[in-house]
Amino acid sequence: MEECISFKYYMQYEGDRIMFLNRLSADYNKVFLALCYKAIGCNNEITEEELAQLNQYATELNTAINFDEYNSKSIEDIVTSLATTNITDKKIILSEMLGILMSDGVYDDIEKGFYRDVCMKLNIPHSLAIEIEKGVEEYIESFNRFAVLILNS
Repeated sequence: MEECISFKYYMQYEGDRIMFLNRLSADYNKVFLALCYKAIGCNNEITEEELAQLNQYATELNTAINFDEYNSKSIEDIVTSLATTNITDKKIILSEMLGILMSDGVYDDIEKGFYRDVCMKLNIPHSLAIEIEKGVEEYIESFNRFAVLILNS
């Protein structure tokens, strides 16, 4: 398993952060949460950090979490529902999905495969998928460095 930057400070100090999710159409809120639920379960290890991030997303979207509904949908149905979104919405969805996948500090090969599979199904060019992935990793790393700088004595 490959280590990645943890959301330790991100989650602790930025619980009310402004995410891009508020730009999504309300029609996609439930579908986005279902996608995130499938994402965090893709490696059969749902962590406390991932569940906390899912709750944060639901709070920001003002949408209740419904595990029964998420379990009843296939990843194919979810991705098909998102296929009609514009490229900006797709980039928001993918970046926030990566945020939840990386929230526990581990971004393993199964999670990477899940991300890349969703990108492919959404017709995201490989180069853009890699750019989004690197951007999220750099954002988390930068935020954590800054949080340490400011909050540690």
